[in-house]
Parts: sequence; C-alpha cells; structure tokens
Amino acid sequence: MTFKQFADSAIFKPLKMKGTYVEDFKNGSNVVGYPKKGKYFKRRIQKNGLDGESNVISTLEDLYLWDQNFYSNKLGDKNKNLIDKITTSTVLNNGMKSNYNYGLDIGEYQGMKVISHDGEDFIHTSFIVRIPEQRLSIICLINSINYINPVQKSYEVLDLLFKDSTKTVAKRSDHSFATIPFEEIENKTGNYYRINQNGIGSFRRVLVNDGKLALTYSTKGKGYPFDALSTSQFLRYNLAGNPYKLTFEPTDDGFNMIERFEGRSLVFDQLNGLPFDINEYVGTYIDKQHGAKIKVKGRKNRIIAKKSILKIPLIKFENDCFYSSEYEVLFYFMRDESGKVESVKINAIDFRNFSLTKE
Repeated sequence: MTFKQFADSAIFKPLKMKGTYVEDFKNGSNVVGYPKKGKYFKRRIQKNGLDGESNVISTLEDLYLWDQNFYSNKLGDKNKNLIDKITTSTVLNNGMKSNYNYGLDIGEYQGMKVISHDGEDFIHTSFIVRIPEQRLSIICLINSINYINPVQKSYEVLDLLFKDSTKTVAKRSDHSFATIPFEEIENKTGNYYRINQNGIGSFRRVLVNDGKLALTYSTKGKGYPFDALSTSQFLRYNLAGNPYKLTFEPTDDGFNMIERFEGRSLVFDQLNGLPFDINEYVGTYIDKQHGAKIKVKGRKNRIIAKKSILKIPLIKFENDCFYSSEYEVLFYFMRDESGKVESVKINAIDFRNFSLTKE
C-alpha cells in the first residue's frame, strides 16, 4: 500500500476530510504558491516533492476536523490511547524528556501545555498550535514562504487572547537589562557551530539587527534580537514567553557561545573560516546498494552538494566536515591512506552514517 493509499483510507476518509489528499502530480497540479524573486512575488505551481514531508494538500476546514480528532479519536482502535501516546512527552534513554514526540512538538505556553508543528516546502509554509485545556487551536496556512512567519503570527494571536498572562510572565523575570557599547555587540558576530556525540551538527549565526545582537539558525535572515544583560550575556523571550539566554566566553581566536534554553545548555564554537581546496571534494558520490547519487560541485569559495533538483550549499565546520544549515545535514568526507578523498558519510537528525563512495 502506498503512503497515499494509507493516508486516504486510515486518516482522511474516517475523519471525512474531503479536501485533503496526497498529490502525486500525475495529472498536473493545482497547488499554487508565490515564491519571492527579487522584489516581486512570482506565481508558481508546485510540481514535485516528497510524500509525507510534503505533498499533503489540505484546507482549513479539514484541518479543523483533524484537530477535533484529538478530543474524540476516530482513528485506529478509536480509543484515547493513541492520542495520549502521541501527545505525551517521552523519556529518552539518558533520562531526559523529549520535546519532540511522534512528529509533534510538546511544549508550554503561559503555564499551559502546547502541542504544535510547523511545515514548509520551497513555496508554502504552515503552522498548527493547540492548547488542549482551552480546546483552542490556531491553524495558519501561507502560500508564500517569503511572506510572513506562521509560527510568529500564530503566537501573536495567542498573545492577544492571553495578553494578561503574557504580561505576568514578563514581570516574573528577575533580569535587568543593560546598555553596552556597540563594539561589544559587533565583536561577537559570526558563525558558530557544534557537533553532538551522535555526530549531528547545529549552526548559529550571530549578527547585528537594528543595533541589537541577533541570532539565526541559517545563513540568511535578520535573526531574532536579544537584549543585553551585560557585555557577555544576552536574553530574549521566545514566542511562548520562555527565556532564551546566550553567554559568550572569550577564546584565543574569538568566542565560544553557550546557549541556554528550556533546561538545556549547549556550547557552540566560533567558525574560523580557514581556506580549503574545493577541488579535493568535487565529484560524484554513489551508493550502489540503494542507487543513491550525490554530485559535489565547486562554486567560487564554497562547495554545493546536488541531489536531483536539490542544491545544498555547504559550510565548512572542521577539516573535511561540512554542514547544510538549510537541511540540517552534516557531510564527513573520508580519505584513503594516501590522503585522497574517497567517500562521504552523511548524518542528519533522522538518519546516521549514510555512506557514498566517490567515483
């Protein structure tokens, strides 16, 4: 049974989601979006994508039916065990609680449990956030990824509905903000990275936005502004009203950045930007067992991995180690005994150690 057949028989039809389907593009497509090109928005019809991650077409009315099923389940065995399982945070092997559970984000907003998830392709973007105890949901669908941030807009609606509690959360802060010289902000700008014990990479870019230190998870965008607590510490409240703190510690050639958020403390090293020989990595990498093929090309002072229609610009983390901030994928290039690049190992959040050999 294909994913399309399963989704239709197990989810869409039982919930009477008549306007929801998995697009296979066999008969063309009516899925229109408006990507931005320069100063203008251009009309574009979606023609491809990955089933599940993308290609699931729905409407506000149908997503309301999906939302209501969390209160009275009509799927599977039609009992609440399924709903309880996917909406309760699981405990990992190391004893830590996971905030990402069966494809749902489990969090908190103003002291209330929140269940949410965003989604986007190259054209469209969306977000759903639910507060079960209030039987309240915000569903935001946008037909241009370059227009507005659906997560931010959804939480702005929640702030309007719970404005009194929002103010209360802000007043509970013990932090006092400071005015610091602009140079103390500017000297911390740059790219920062970390690789965890499972070989998964993370990227942060620190820049100046409207005179404030700002942080973004990609190489693009203006980032989220932070207020200064001191010359080395900066703070902002996220959309759910929780504190997000950055601490910068000087090193011999820059700074380390410590990110503290929701009980986690992550240390990021500053990228040194050392040059590398692009030609060492250029080539075609294949996995004969699964038929996978990735081409690595050089362009100016960077390398780009190309898979089918996807072009993945890579940032150098360490020697022979590159990262895509857009797809959150880490590329480890492996060398033979003579020092020549012979293969690449790819790690991402949902897979590890996928190896391809250089032709």
